[in-house]
Amino acid sequence: MYRDLNEFISALESREWLRRVADPISPNLEISALTDLASKSPGGGPALLFEKPRGHSIPVVTNLFGSYERMCLALGVESLDEIANEITKLTEPKPPTSVVDVIKMAPMVSRLADLMPKTVRGQCGKNW
Repeated sequence: MYRDLNEFISALESREWLRRVADPISPNLEISALTDLASKSPGGGPALLFEKPRGHSIPVVTNLFGSYERMCLALGVESLDEIANEITKLTEPKPPTSVVDVIKMAPMVSRLADLMPKTVRGQCGKNW
């Protein structure tokens, strides 16, 4: 998995799955039009990083998860079936029939705890 969005964007760039757009592009329709063209390209097209949206100082990234490969990369799996299987195991667990079965369920309980929302204070805008 990735620590943050910057790390994921770097991973995309190293695989040449990201295109940087250095020219000032209007966020009013132009970014969405270019994203639409990219996403309709074979294989979902590249992710796009608009470095200088006209009138704004914060870059815009689009089409990050526009391909099967990028979704798998983001989720840290080889196939989305891995995620589907994990969800099935978490939502439809087999009832334990022995103490050993209960002990074997401990990792699943830990995984469920990891999925719960967390409140983090003081992190917004840290890297801006």
